[in-house]
Amino acid sequence: MEEKTMSDEDEEQRERPMEFLLARGHSDNTVEKLSKYHLIYSILGLVLGLACVIGGVLLFLAGVTGKMSWTAKFPGASSEILDAAPGAVLFIVGLFVIFVTRYKVISKR
Repeated sequence: MEEKTMSDEDEEQRERPMEFLLARGHSDNTVEKLSKYHLIYSILGLVLGLACVIGGVLLFLAGVTGKMSWTAKFPGASSEILDAAPGAVLFIVGLFVIFVTRYKVISKR
């Protein structure tokens, strides 16, 4: 049997950002409540993300001009956008919010 080191567990958890793990012995009621709150969080993220995406499309179609730049660096990833229209930036932010807050449940019973 292969033992997992703490760094292996940390790496595995980073691959699944919005997942919660429960120790054995928790009631189904606890799991149901956590799933419910996670669903609410995901729905709010989806609504906010869609608002950003629609707002970005409307700004783009309305011909709003300007130049925006951003640089974002996260552990293991970076993003750089130079001289983009405000609508395009808002669209990308909306997609990011939708991706980060997506609903995912994994049961290991």
